[in-house]
Amino acid sequence: MLLGLPKPEDLDEFLRPKAFYGNLIHENCERRAYYDEGKFAKKFGDPGCLYELGCKGPVTHADCPIRRFNNATNWCIGAGSPCIGCCEPGFPDLVSPFYEKIIISEVK
Repeated sequence: MLLGLPKPEDLDEFLRPKAFYGNLIHENCERRAYYDEGKFAKKFGDPGCLYELGCKGPVTHADCPIRRFNNATNWCIGAGSPCIGCCEPGFPDLVSPFYEKIIISEVK
């Protein structure tokens, strides 16, 4: 039950509810084990982490792996596509180009 507006501590720096935007997609990704093992897909359709193919999951805060789309049927990575970071402020400019690897200093 919703009891009024969220408290400030329940919101992230962009005033989004942490319940939905509190974790990186990377943290709950079904391909996360591949990342941890250093197994990266070389092309679309390959098994492995999609980071090398431009996945923005390591920098995108959203609950897509949990909530999914189309009545909880599937989500981008489940369909074989890298995350394009569509939930991030500044989309699409700050996460473009979509299918190129991003360089990040530390991935959780």
